[in-house]
Amino acid sequence: MGTVNEYGTGSSRMQAEAHIPTDRFYSETGLAATLAGLVEPEAKRRAIGDTFIAVFEREVRRLGIDRCLLAQGYTIYGNQDIGIELDNGRRLMVRQLGSQQQVRLRENSDEVAVVDSLIYYFFVGQERVTNDHYERTFIDMKDRLLKGRDQRWAYVTVAAHQGTLPWSGRTISREEAAEMLTGFCKLLAPEVIDWARVK
Repeated sequence: MGTVNEYGTGSSRMQAEAHIPTDRFYSETGLAATLAGLVEPEAKRRAIGDTFIAVFEREVRRLGIDRCLLAQGYTIYGNQDIGIELDNGRRLMVRQLGSQQQVRLRENSDEVAVVDSLIYYFFVGQERVTNDHYERTFIDMKDRLLKGRDQRWAYVTVAAHQGTLPWSGRTISREEAAEMLTGFCKLLAPEVIDWARVK
């Protein structure tokens, strides 16, 4: 689909080969109207990118950005951004989530208990580090569209139990869990992030 005039041909080919309902996509996202009259390839790329971002943000709001954890059985009950000061003078931003999950107390048993956890996560690319889904997606699309480059993100997640652990009776405060995670991230960051390349 190099030009607007090829829209029909490109759409038909995609539908035939990949069974993609592109006509519906173009109409529902407003992309057809956005591309109408655009001739310059750069203007088209920007219009497609802007539309993709808008659709992505709408769907993330609809589904919830932490749905991957929900699919694993976690119930998320709070989130905030935390800055961790590293020994190299840099600051690592992580997303902190409070969560609950039902766990089986013993193997081959139906006895379950609800366990509270504290989760930290962030994304590491070749040149960028972020804890924000929107920023990661925007960077990725901008690099792909304008530079032909892929950050190849790694999704880093660490977790610690908090509250009273049903299998041992030990109680871990939220502050203790946060201290453990912060200390671990300080040790982990230099191993997984090439800070010399990070902007």
